Amino acid sequence: ERMFAKQFPTVAVDGCHKLCATKAIEKFSGKTAATVDVESLLEELGSSPPASRRVFTPEDMALVAVVAGVIVGKVDEIKEAQDA
Repeated sequence: ERMFAKQFPTVAVDGCHKLCATKAIEKFSGKTAATVDVESLLEELGSSPPASRRVFTPEDMALVAVVAGVIVGKVDEIKEAQDA
C-alpha cells in the first residue's frame, strides 16, 4: 500500500546497515516513524548474528527478545508522541 506509511506510523526493521527496508518504505510509501538496524544493535551489544536462520540457540533467543524489546520501545515512543 503506497499510502500506508503516510497514514500509519511505520517502524522499519532492517537486518543490516544497508537499510533496505527503510529505503523501500520511504521510496514507495512515506517517511518511517522509526528504524531499527538489527546489525548495529547486535554490534552495540557485542554480539554477532545467529549461526543459523532456522535453528536458534537459547543465546540467540535471548537476542531475539532484546531486539523485540527495542522494537516495542520504538512503538511505545510513537504512541506516546501521538497521545501528547
